[in-house]
Amino acid sequence: MTRQEKSEKLSQYGMTAAREKRLREELACWRARGERMGAAMSGAPRAKGTASRVETAAVHIADLERELGKEAEHLACERLAVLRAVRSVESEGLRYLLELRYIDGMTFEAIAEKTCYSIRQTLRRHALALDAMQWEDAV
Repeated sequence: MTRQEKSEKLSQYGMTAAREKRLREELACWRARGERMGAAMSGAPRAKGTASRVETAAVHIADLERELGKEAEHLACERLAVLRAVRSVESEGLRYLLELRYIDGMTFEAIAEKTCYSIRQTLRRHALALDAMQWEDAV
């Protein structure tokens, strides 16, 4: 697997985590809507055979919960694969760099500042870390 392919696989973790966060926020929003509608609509008459706004919100909440559950499961599997791949790097310093970049989502500039390396040296160390990483052993 090339450096680029490894980097892309590692980067997917951050995107999946961001999607899960967005789904959780959307779910909280729908729950709040359902609660507001429930309070406002309790006892209000409606046309026969039509779903109430509360029922519609409940259906959306249930759908979002299912989607969030799938996404969380996917994230857990992806996180495990990323952690195994990162742990396959023997050098503690290079492992730390990969954790900062892909688990914590830091930029190379922030990593350079945090680790007291130049940006150029940080990029070199990142390349070394990717070369040392055994993704195949992680899957």
